This record gives sequence, C-alpha cells and structure tokens, in this order.
Amino acid sequence: MLHPRHRTYAVWLMCIALAVCIMHAPPLHAEENTSKERVAILTFWAFDQQGNIVPRASETDLARLSAVLPQGIAAKLVQSGAFEVIDESLLAAYNSLPAVGEHELARVEELFDNDLADQVIIGTVAQIQQSVVTNVRRYVPGPDGPLLEGAAVVRSNNASEAVNAIENLLSQIFPPDTEVVQRPISRIVVIPNVLRIPVGGTAPIQAYAIDDLGRTITTVSFIFDTDDETRVLVDDHGQVTGISPGRAQISLQPLGRPLAPNVTVPRVEVTVVGPSLGLRAGMSTGSNAPSRPRIGLRLSPNHEIRTSTPTQPLPQAGSNPVNVLTSFFGSLLGNQMLTVDLDIVPSHDLSMTLNAVQRTPRSYFGTGIGVAVPLADDGPSGVILRLTLGGQLPMNLRSNLTWPVEVNADFILGGTNSAPQARVSVSFGLDLFQ
Repeated sequence: MLHPRHRTYAVWLMCIALAVCIMHAPPLHAEENTSKERVAILTFWAFDQQGNIVPRASETDLARLSAVLPQGIAAKLVQSGAFEVIDESLLAAYNSLPAVGEHELARVEELFDNDLADQVIIGTVAQIQQSVVTNVRRYVPGPDGPLLEGAAVVRSNNASEAVNAIENLLSQIFPPDTEVVQRPISRIVVIPNVLRIPVGGTAPIQAYAIDDLGRTITTVSFIFDTDDETRVLVDDHGQVTGISPGRAQISLQPLGRPLAPNVTVPRVEVTVVGPSLGLRAGMSTGSNAPSRPRIGLRLSPNHEIRTSTPTQPLPQAGSNPVNVLTSFFGSLLGNQMLTVDLDIVPSHDLSMTLNAVQRTPRSYFGTGIGVAVPLADDGPSGVILRLTLGGQLPMNLRSNLTWPVEVNADFILGGTNSAPQARVSVSFGLDLFQ
C-alpha cells in the first residue's frame, strides 16, 4: 500500500503528464488552408427600349432575365469548384445585402469595404429593337476603389438565347487560364502519327488535347484501340507492341472533355516489319552423313511488289495465269511472309529455299520449298521440303537487332540417281531490321 503522501504525489504527476500531452497534441479538426475566392453576384439591372429601368417585380422577360442570368452564372461558378459563390439571397440572409441606390458601383464598394467578397459581378440586360443585349462586369478591390477586371457584352435574338450565352459571358470576363468554363477539345495532336516498329518491338504514342486557345488540356485521358490485334497491340498508356509483320491502325478516344464540332480524331498508321537480313552459322547432320559446319543467309523483302496488271475477274485472270501468280507471290514477298533462305555447307552442297514464315514477338515458324545443288560427289541434289522453327534470345543490344536460334528439318527428294535424304541443322545468328 502507498503512503497517502506518495499517493498524492502520484496523482499530481499524472495530471501534469496529461496536461503536457494535451498541450502538445495536434488539433482534432485541423483544416488545411483551402480558402477560395469569394465571388458575390448581384441581380442585374433591366432596361426597356426607351432606357427606363424595368421593375424587378414586373412580369416581363427582361425582369426574369435580370434574375435568371445571375443565378445561371452562380451555378456555373459553383460547378467549377474554384470559387465560394455568394448571391443576393445569401447576403440577405445575413443582413449584408447593400441597399439599392442610384449607382450600382456604390453597392460593389460597400461589399469590398465590409470584406464580404473578393470579387463582385454585376450586369445589365437591355432590349434594343428586337435584340437582347447583356452586359456583365467583374470588379476586384483596388487602392482607390473597385477596379474593373473583366467585362463582356453579348447580343442575343431572344431571352432563351441570352440564357444560353452564360458560358460565353464567363469565358470573356475571366482570364483564359481560369477554368471557369470547360472549353471543348478543338484539336488532338498525336506524336508520332506514323509508326514503324520491328516484330516484338515497342514504341510509345503520345496524344495531346488542345482547346481553342491553344492550351493543352491536362485533364483529358485517352483510350487506345487497334483494328488488327494479330499485327499490333496497344495498352492503356499508348505503348504499341508489334506482333507480326503487316499494317494496322491505332484509334484514339478522348475522355474528360467533349469534342468541338467538326473535330476529327486522328489515327496512327503502324507498320510492323520483320527482319530484312539474317545471318546464320551452325551445324547440320543427315541420316547417312556426318556433322558438317553450315552458314546461311536470310533475305526478307519489306517493300511491296506491285504489278501493272489491274484487278481482273476470274475468267479474264484465268487466261493469263502468269500475272496472277506474279501478283500473288509479290504480295507475299512485300508483306514479309516469304523469306529466301540461302545455305552453304562448304565443299559439300548449296541450297536455296523459299520459306513461308509466320512470326510472333519471340518465335517464328515456317515451311518452304527449294532446291539443293551438290558441290561434291556425295552432296545432296534435288527438291528440298523445309520445316523451320526459331526463337529469339532475350538479349537485344540494339532495337533493330535480334539474336535468333533456328532449327531446320530438310527432306531432300533426289532424282533417279539420288536417294531421298533427311537432315537437321541447328544454327545461331543475328537478324537485322530495317
């Protein structure tokens, strides 16, 4: 049991510690400094054709406009989220509404003197012949009184058209860098608009939305899409990946802002190319032959080959089959669907094969037909049927260079003096993309 005097000391120590904790503790409801500009909006004055003031209580379109326009401006400012809006009803609720006098500027000065607003918007609505002219002015405090910071005048054919001009009025009385009214997208710039990448390669697409003032709209995001996923893939950030040789288009869809009338969204033309030149070195072996060194060359034309013969119906095309075959194989070569394989086994044989190759970002597969020419008495001779399987090693020193490993299975159908043969070769090399 503690002595009573010691118990008293313990209670005092606990009270002192609690007081210190309370003094150094942060406030529970500490608010960040998120103060906004206070904008007061007063009811507009209305004038008829004779220049007389229209009573606010009158049942006329001008009187209604003088009340509706400030309410519409207040609604737009609230929606922008950049201002603390104070209208006449709020001023009246706090008994701070300036009295109506002969000079409207006196009411503005009273609001500034009483520190009730940082900006004040006033205006007039006047009928001139058959038109409605709206005038809006924005004032800020100055050293010698209110300063006119922004003004706008809009002519409308009727009352409903005047209400639709609220956004136009706001865009004129506030500086361009103030996002009071969200301006539509007037132009979309895409960099680059033409893209050429190798199979398996990647490249970024950057898109920018620009308003009618030439400013970049940073709040706009884009959705990217491709019209051929077998050729090109694109992610949400505009990163393009080449899948197989060919052409595709990337389309864009902006989000966050509407497009202005007659604005077209650009497309990106993407060309995916395969290797133009390849070198191979390896070994080959046959069923009845020892292993021998082998070197090879791979050529894949990437320029489209066109013929001068126009498109013809089937009966007419059948009368000239040479042009049809030339156009067909020219299209295959131009789209890099055919590769010319030239292989040499030194002092033994030479072979040339036309190989139809299907490519993916990391592998390729092909079948082909060609001819083998002997360079020695025991060299193979005849027609070659080739099966090709290859893959890319995961090391790229340059964007236009890859390191493939290739396996070829050849079936050689010899003539009357040569028996059929089969051989397998494994080679390593490099592929260059143009």
